[in-house]
Amino acid sequence: MGVIRLPQTSYEGKGEVLNNITDDVVYFDFIQNHVGPAGYFRSLRRYDEYLKKSNFLAAINNESGFNQTYKDRMTQL
Repeated sequence: MGVIRLPQTSYEGKGEVLNNITDDVVYFDFIQNHVGPAGYFRSLRRYDEYLKKSNFLAAINNESGFNQTYKDRMTQL
């Protein structure tokens, strides 16, 4: 399902600031194309943007465009 915040941070104090900044920039094309871990980020605050701009995770989670054949094959694994 991905990660919703930076490792070893919380949504308090400095961690909240860092995670909000991450939410704001993680779906920029440059970040998605050049920072590998950005592909595993799933923003709950910007869910629509996640669905449109995630290069990896939304497709793997079958969220960007539901595909029944993909679901059936994954359940067979």
